[in-house]
Amino acid sequence: MKAFENIAFWRTILPALPGPEFETNGASAALKGMSDAYDYFKAHAIAATQKARALPFGRDKNKQRVVARVYHLLAREAAFAPNVHHLDEFRVAQQLERQINR
Repeated sequence: MKAFENIAFWRTILPALPGPEFETNGASAALKGMSDAYDYFKAHAIAATQKARALPFGRDKNKQRVVARVYHLLAREAAFAPNVHHLDEFRVAQQLERQINR
């Protein structure tokens, strides 16, 4: 029981560990969900990259890699400042990705 008393004593002196809302690692971003354009574009970039890795070598794989690069660039641009002009490029990338899936 003495060990538990010691822990309780230190809890009163030191603040509790920060919750997931204060963490800055990648795991906390997955817990919070998508909050802005950066998270949205980054999720699309990761999914497009994984899809490209699964495709066999050829033209479709190269197109899917280009789509992944576009999503990645959009995520990098969205990280600096919010901008609605990214939506046009995003829609074109989605259209190209739909063409690859056919």
